[in-house]
Order: sequence, then structure tokens, then C-alpha cells
Amino acid sequence: MGGSTTRLTAGRGRCARLDKVGEAFRSRSSYIQSKVNKYGSDLVAGTNKKYEGCHIVGHQFGGPPEEINMVAMLEEVNQNPRRSTMESYKKFEQDVAANPDGFNKLVIDFQYPDPVDPTKLTKTERVPTKFEAAWTDANGVMKDRSFENIPPQPKGD
Repeated sequence: MGGSTTRLTAGRGRCARLDKVGEAFRSRSSYIQSKVNKYGSDLVAGTNKKYEGCHIVGHQFGGPPEEINMVAMLEEVNQNPRRSTMESYKKFEQDVAANPDGFNKLVIDFQYPDPVDPTKLTKTERVPTKFEAAWTDANGVMKDRSFENIPPQPKGD
């Protein structure tokens, strides 16, 4: 997120790299965000949870507005409400923005469920179950953070 190129790996032909776009090309597309958040609607049916269409690389870091830069992310992961116990991607973005030199060679790896038919992904198969960020800090130490992206199961299930 801090450099001119952010590498994203997602497997099965998904995005491998995003190039930073200039200020004039940065925008939000409510249509694309709405389309992407619906991928997870079946996963949270009957619960008080919801998915949002979220930028992988926020526009403040030069991320493009296209669908290639969007994933369905649990609201708790994306927004970090106080009641949540889940790791916050928003907090991670804030950490990167506050200290970009501390996030060198940043790679974000998305894990998806195995598709029944890879040529015809269902909506829920387009929702990452987890994503992991790895980078080298300013002292050359490898760091990582993991983000679960499936609703926590109620106790007793």
C-alpha cells in the first residue's frame, strides 16, 4: 500500500497485482461496492451480520475503484465497531497510513473456499474466508497479520 505497486495474491485467476493510480482516477463506485457486498448475503442470512463491498487497497493509497480491488468483507473487519472482537482491516490500513515505511514489500494473500465448478464461481465462492498480510518492517523484521472473514459461530454450535 505504501509503494507504487501493491501485490495481491488470490489464486484461481484472481488479482495478482494492482498498480497505484493517480489522484484524478481515484473514486468510489457505490454500484460496484453494492454488487460485491451481495456476494456474502447468503453467508449471513438470518444473522445480524453483514458483508460490505470493501477496497483491498483504499483510494487513499492509490487503489483503483474497479471490482478487481474489491472484496466482500464482514462489516466488523472493515469498520472495526467497538463491539467487535475480530481483527480490523480498517485498523491495519490506518497503521499503514501512519507509518508507510514500516510496511515494506507488503503482500496480501486471500484464501477462498474451493469452488464446485471453477468456471462458474457462485456468489459465496467469491467471498474470501480469510486474508493474510505479510511485510518487512523498517528494521527488516518479517511481520504478518491475519483477518478472518467469516461470521463467528455462536457458542454451542
